[in-house]
Amino acid sequence: MHEQRLQNRPDGLANSLRGAGAGAQPALHRKLPSLHIPVLLIAGALDSKYSRLAQDMAGRLPEAKVEMVDHAGHTVHLEQPEVFDRLVLQFCGAHLAC
Repeated sequence: MHEQRLQNRPDGLANSLRGAGAGAQPALHRKLPSLHIPVLLIAGALDSKYSRLAQDMAGRLPEAKVEMVDHAGHTVHLEQPEVFDRLVLQFCGAHLAC
């Protein structure tokens, strides 16, 4: 993972943050209580900022489920892909009609 991150270009990372970073997105926290659908919030236990945000969002979302993944930081899907996949598949299986 570390080697992969070293391949990132600074200008590419900067453009990603400009377009998709938290500061570029509207604040919608006050609207979360009106979202009445199942929501899965996955955060890495090693990412204290997003773990707190997930817990905060779960407190505002009527149908939220929070999963904290051990041994993972900001990129759970890359750091613990099997755990991430299992959590998403279980959640979808429980909430989607096939």
